[in-house]
Amino acid sequence: MAYVMCVIPASRSQIAWLSILRLVCQHFKQAVDTCRQNSEWTGQFEALAADFRDDGVVHPPLLLNCGIERMLLEEQWQPLIEGMNEYNSDCTTQEIIITRLMQTLAGPMPKAYARACKDALDKYGAHGTVAWAMRTHPNSRTIQLNGCHLLNLIVDEEHALCSTPYIVGSLAAVMRANMQDLELLRTCVEILEKMLDEVHIFFSDAEEALSEDGSGSRKVINMSALIQAGVHNVPNLLICAMRQHMNDYNFQRDAAELFYAFAGVMNRLTDRTCMKDFDMHEAETVLIASMHQHSHQSDELPPSVQENCHFALHSLMEFDFANMGHIQEAFQATINAAMQNSGEFMGWMITMFGTIMQALVTSPLETQRMQNFAADSGMVQMYIVHILNGVSIDWMVEDDTYDAFTILIWICEGNASTSEKMVQADVVRTIDSAPPISPKSARWHAARAKLVAILGLLQHITH
Repeated sequence: MAYVMCVIPASRSQIAWLSILRLVCQHFKQAVDTCRQNSEWTGQFEALAADFRDDGVVHPPLLLNCGIERMLLEEQWQPLIEGMNEYNSDCTTQEIIITRLMQTLAGPMPKAYARACKDALDKYGAHGTVAWAMRTHPNSRTIQLNGCHLLNLIVDEEHALCSTPYIVGSLAAVMRANMQDLELLRTCVEILEKMLDEVHIFFSDAEEALSEDGSGSRKVINMSALIQAGVHNVPNLLICAMRQHMNDYNFQRDAAELFYAFAGVMNRLTDRTCMKDFDMHEAETVLIASMHQHSHQSDELPPSVQENCHFALHSLMEFDFANMGHIQEAFQATINAAMQNSGEFMGWMITMFGTIMQALVTSPLETQRMQNFAADSGMVQMYIVHILNGVSIDWMVEDDTYDAFTILIWICEGNASTSEKMVQADVVRTIDSAPPISPKSARWHAARAKLVAILGLLQHITH
């Protein structure tokens, strides 16, 4: 069979067709691989690729790859990208073009020139072409690493919207095959962060338009394709990468931030088929472990590892609360972070607690367990001290004390044991001693009255 195929001259279309046919059965796969490894068959095609790289004249070393150098010098982006497509199966051609493009764009150049280069490369489909080369040559570290660096240079808010799912899939394959390679993982995370940071707010589902141009044509991104499925599920890959490199603070921070962005996309999915293999318990475990691991490290400017992991965990609660198995551990990690960082973390702690209690409203036994946990966690005392210290500016004091009443209602309603603990702690009088604000709203009075009634203190406390 391989001999019969070798009768047909090698070409881009023939190689692409054989790549499809090799999926038919194991014997045909072996025959196609034998054919592609036959230098007599591929030799003519490789010679054509060399002619493209060298303008048809090879006098090494001075004129080696002079065709590519000429196109770069003369900014002939279209024939360069067309050549990449034509000789996609030739590893040497891809390695040289990708490396030289990366070196050119990474070098010093005027901002206007850099923008013109990116616009031209976008116009001729360089993003998808580079990603295609990365898929075709997974065993070439030069193509994988330099391809990622090149994509990182050319992907930004104005480019790659149409090819986004394809690029994400290509990067997912790189991540899965290179979990030990921190440099590659960092670059993949940087590219994905750029893509989602600039365009993820437009994602809703395959039915919704991403943008419209003057002609009224619509560009659509399929969110399921963005997430990827099976072994290339990007949220799973991010968690796996975080597990592999738990000690690297910067990677934990950036990977958790990217996971949070993907969680935002996950929460917008209407078809969750792509998430059937998502490992919720592993995600919880790794995010919580990262918060603990880096609890005493932070950046001068936010976000920190703890902040990003907190928001990622909160988004997972919104995504699929029922399948989470580490709710208390996640909330304890948030309490610990709030104790260390105070400030906005106090408000984020309260918001997460509200999400948990609302999700448990139909589960009385789980609600009671969470109430008991919260009552013993020190959260209430910590938040009340936060209020008494006057951390908030004056106009926020009512919100702080209102939130304190709300927390206590969640903890005590329908639970005699926690109510007794809060009565013994004299929480209502303590909150009342916070810096006064006047006038107090009807909402504030209603919350306080409800708490007083729950605690059975209506006849003993007036305000």
